[in-house]
Amino acid sequence: MTHRQSTTEPAASTPRAKVSDSYSVTLGDPVEDRADILRLWQLLPSDQPPGVEKLEWLYIGSPAAAGTIYFLNYIPDGRRVGVVCLGRRDFLHAGQRVEGVVFGDFSIEPAHRSLGPALLFQKQFLKLASERFPVVYGFPNTLSGSVRVFGGHKLNATIVQLTLPLSANSVVNRFGGPRFLRRVINRVSNVLLRTLARARLRSVASRYRIVRADDDFIDTLWARADALGHPVGVRDAKTVRWRLRQLPGQQFDVVGFRRDDAGAAGYLAYRWEDQRTLRIVDHLVSADEYLPGMLARLVLEHGTAARAITVKLHANATSKIAAVKQLGFAERKRADHFVSVADDQPFSANDMRLTMFDNDA
Repeated sequence: MTHRQSTTEPAASTPRAKVSDSYSVTLGDPVEDRADILRLWQLLPSDQPPGVEKLEWLYIGSPAAAGTIYFLNYIPDGRRVGVVCLGRRDFLHAGQRVEGVVFGDFSIEPAHRSLGPALLFQKQFLKLASERFPVVYGFPNTLSGSVRVFGGHKLNATIVQLTLPLSANSVVNRFGGPRFLRRVINRVSNVLLRTLARARLRSVASRYRIVRADDDFIDTLWARADALGHPVGVRDAKTVRWRLRQLPGQQFDVVGFRRDDAGAAGYLAYRWEDQRTLRIVDHLVSADEYLPGMLARLVLEHGTAARAITVKLHANATSKIAAVKQLGFAERKRADHFVSVADDQPFSANDMRLTMFDNDA
């Protein structure tokens, strides 16, 4: 039996359009492109999306320099459909100022939020930013893409939250029982917790006293920061005032500490949450070993009012974390973030010690 050879030619497959053919990433300006930035920010899934105050404070008013803006453009319509904003944050290392940026406020119109455009945007702005700045970092959330990957890069750094409990209320209430009995147990347990904490911390805090953290104190402290031996985010008086005392909608207390034999030891910046949790948002010390004594002194000052005190430290600061745990703090959770350092720098991403002070975005 003979087989007839088909004379029908297979249909030519239609080439799939590349995402890169439909989208481009271009540089913007925080002043000239204000309207487009604010329009795209309003699309962020938040009850309180960032607005003009944040734009003027972080991306226009930073004492380091104005921020950097990148737009995602949809070529067929000639429209801007996405934005990411990079705030300038510089670092000091070995006596040299190193330029850095933190990325945030990443927003894309709903019709363009599929993986292709979003990933292209992430990869392109990270590439462009890394070509301009020696340090690029950010704290992407789950709405920015994968929890573990951003722009094709693994999240390669971690911040650890440590908590010192000063109230047993949540534990006692979990077991139920009569309200009167729980109230009595809570009161006795809280007194016991705070008494034990004060006894444990008193000797550690004895060489430290709280002082006013004015501009002269901050600048004196900052002049010693280079001795820490690792890159430190710039914290001169002008930057601290901008970051912690002029932040729209948030108030921080900044207190200084002096040590008997060393003068200015450091500062702690904190705020109260839910009236009863004292959350430390930043610290700068002239020597790492001073941090436990400063924390102990702050706990002794506020331990009777707080149900808990929390502090966040970079996971690479292992000696700091170990010393803080000896005060009774326990690890509660971790948050991963991304850091990229240019190859020509004398330090690597592993040498960075970011805190939440550095997470302006």
